[in-house]
Amino acid sequence: MGGVGRRARAESTGRAAPLAGPIGDGWFYDPRMWKLPALVSVVLALGAMPEASGQDGPKIEVLDALSPLATSQQLTARLLTPLMQDKIARFRAASGVELKEQSLGAGREKVRVWVPDHPPGERLGILVFMWPAEGIEPPPDWWRMLREQRLVYVAPMETGNTENVFDRRVPLALHAYEYARSRFDIDEARVFIGGFSGGSRVAQRVALAYPDVFRGVMLVGGSDPIGTAGFTPPEASLMSLFQTRSRIVYATGDRDLPNRAKDERTRRSFEALCVAGVVQVSQPRLDHWVPDGRGLRKALVALQSPSLAEATEGACRQGLAQRVEQELAGVESLVAQGRAEDARARLVAIDAMYGGLAAPRSVELARRLEGPVTP
Repeated sequence: MGGVGRRARAESTGRAAPLAGPIGDGWFYDPRMWKLPALVSVVLALGAMPEASGQDGPKIEVLDALSPLATSQQLTARLLTPLMQDKIARFRAASGVELKEQSLGAGREKVRVWVPDHPPGERLGILVFMWPAEGIEPPPDWWRMLREQRLVYVAPMETGNTENVFDRRVPLALHAYEYARSRFDIDEARVFIGGFSGGSRVAQRVALAYPDVFRGVMLVGGSDPIGTAGFTPPEASLMSLFQTRSRIVYATGDRDLPNRAKDERTRRSFEALCVAGVVQVSQPRLDHWVPDGRGLRKALVALQSPSLAEATEGACRQGLAQRVEQELAGVESLVAQGRAEDARARLVAIDAMYGGLAAPRSVELARRLEGPVTP
C-alpha cells in the first residue's frame, strides 16, 4: 500500500514556513512538496507491503444521491453561530437572494467504501473517516478490526485540508454517511465519524453540529477548543444531545506532543460546557499518525460504550445556564450605559463561545445594537 507515499496536500496556512518548523497540527513545508516527517517510518513500512486485494481493501464508489442533512439551510442552522445565521436571514430577506440548495452535485463525487463480511440481516455500524489529504490509506490491520466491530468504513475523496470546509468537507462527510445509510441495514446507535489531523477537526465540527446523527467522534491528531476557529455549540436541543449522549474519543499518539496539548485545551472546553462522554485512549509510541489495528480497536470499543451522564452533570448544566445568563446580563448593562461598542464586542465573544445556548436572547440584543440590515 503506497498511498501514504503519494503526493499529500497539507493544510493551507497562507505563507511558507521554515523547513524545520511545524505548521498547524504537525505538517511541515518543503518548497518542492508537502511532507509528513513524523510519518516517514510508517511510509517506508507501508511501501514494502503488498496492495490490499479484493474485499481486504476499500472500493471506490460514486455518490449517486445527496444527503438532505447537507442542504444550505441545514448547514447554516447547525454550523454557524446564531448571530451569523440572523445576519444571513435578514440579508436574504432584504435582498431577495436565495441560497443554493446543495453545494455539490450527485454523480460527481466519490467515496472509498469497505463493508465487513456479515450474515444476512445483521445490522452494521458506520465509521465515516476524514483524511487531511488525498492518497492516504489506513494501516492494513484496520480492516480486521472493522470486521470484528461490524463497521462500514466510508471515506469521502477530495476532502483534504486545502478544500473548503463548508462547501466540500462537511457536506461530503454527510453524503458519505447517506451513501452507507441508504444501502445497508444500519444500527443508528453505532454511527460514528472520525478523522486524522485536519480531518479530525472536520470530524469534530460535524459531530458537534449533528449529534442526532453521529453518536460519537474519534479525534486523532487534531482538535480545537469550543469558541475558537468557528467551533460553536448548536441550538440547545442538539447541544443537549452532545452533552449527554455523544462519545468524544481522543486517540492522538502519545508522542504527538503539539496535538496532545491542543487536545487538552479542547477537553477543558468540553468540560466547561458539561460534555459528559469524553474519553482518552492511550496510543503508545505513536507520533503524528493514526493508530494501528490494536489502537483502533481500543478507540472503537470506547466509541461504542454508552455515555453515562452522572447526576452531577445536571448541576453542571444548570451552572452553565446561569453563566450564560450572567454574560448576557453584562451586555444589557453595557447597553444601558451607552457603551455600544463594548456591548457588541462582548456579545460577539458570547456568540462564539456559547452559540445556540445563548439564543434567542443574544440575537435580540444584536438586533438592538445593529439596527436593520440593508442589501
